[in-house]
Amino acid sequence: MGGPTEIAATGRTTPWYHEMLTDSCRFRGVAGLGWMFDTYDTFVLSLTIPALVLTFGLSNAQAGAIGSISAAGLIVGLGCSLIPRV
Repeated sequence: MGGPTEIAATGRTTPWYHEMLTDSCRFRGVAGLGWMFDTYDTFVLSLTIPALVLTFGLSNAQAGAIGSISAAGLIVGLGCSLIPRV
């Protein structure tokens, strides 16, 4: 991935990321932030499920359903993001 041997073998003098356009860097940054916030949302939900169980008196099955619905939402979101590429 752009190591010294690859650079020497391909005749490049700069790593691949120095050749990216400004718009490409901006797009990668925004996509990374979106992924970070999506992961943060899942992490916070996993930390708050025990508090939800205590506050609302949920059963283990109901708490599991909340986690399952969250995971299903992630899968649907991934599928929707891949539809234009198919």
